[in-house]
Amino acid sequence: MIKDFFVRNKPIFYIGLFTAASFFIIILLARSQSPLGSTKLIPLSESELITAYSPVTGSSDPIVTLIEISDFECPACASYHPIIKRLIQKYPQDLRVAYRHYPLPQHKNARSAAIAAQAVNRQGKFWEFAELLFENQDSLSKEKIKSLALELGVDGAKLDADIKDSAIEKEVNDDIAFGNSINIKGTPTFIINGTQVEGNLEQVVREIIEKKTVEQTPQVVETSSSESFEIKEISFSGSFFTPADTIAKKGQLVRITNSSDKDVKLSQNDYLVDSFTNGTVIKPNEAYEFRLTGNIQNNTVWTYFDENTKVTGTIEIELN
Repeated sequence: MIKDFFVRNKPIFYIGLFTAASFFIIILLARSQSPLGSTKLIPLSESELITAYSPVTGSSDPIVTLIEISDFECPACASYHPIIKRLIQKYPQDLRVAYRHYPLPQHKNARSAAIAAQAVNRQGKFWEFAELLFENQDSLSKEKIKSLALELGVDGAKLDADIKDSAIEKEVNDDIAFGNSINIKGTPTFIINGTQVEGNLEQVVREIIEKKTVEQTPQVVETSSSESFEIKEISFSGSFFTPADTIAKKGQLVRITNSSDKDVKLSQNDYLVDSFTNGTVIKPNEAYEFRLTGNIQNNTVWTYFDENTKVTGTIEIELN
């Protein structure tokens, strides 16, 4: 009976199997393109991610821009704050952090804390104040919030006036609207270089910075004097160097032999090779040896010359 049912419905069975397999493959592909639970946002300009009023700290020319969307009474947000502080200290030249407010309605003092934090930001103490708010999040009240701000030495009268400023309230409301516009699921939410990420925040930041640093750093292969290359032989006839233009490796030993009947006085144009002594005199039928070492960061052409005849020669120095 089951066999008859399968035979009668074989086309439907295969269509269903194909559909399920296709759906499974699509899920796998989507996951493979979304590391660490990351979600690509609708393209936003930097002015939308970081406003003129957003508290910002860190590098002015960062590899990683981290947007922290947070709530001062959120326990998870408080647990992430030391991590963010540690990242800022570890990558001062590579990381920039901006804060956006998202006080949750169930946290009765979170909105007051956010407004006060924006007021304190006008006096340049936001990040210190944020740390105090997170450390005292279980006992926040309007009175406690103000006392924490005063501990930082802010101007109390200005603080009171700014807290009542409708522009400050609008800043917090605009941050909440921003969070809603990108459909955040809760706090804290982190956006790294335009991508909303979940998972190990410290690992994500580290991997991006380390990868970019490797890409930007010239891969220099240092060659010690103990490594043996074939000696690069160059001779000087009195009228020209032979070969006049040649190629050698960084760290390779070069020998210049004076085959003329007059002294040769060697110098270099750019002082690139630190083992080469300017003004070295090579007498007839004698030689001068040196290694191609120094601040050579890329493949480059090095020029040397005889001060007496002004005859020049070049060596194209390769890193590897």
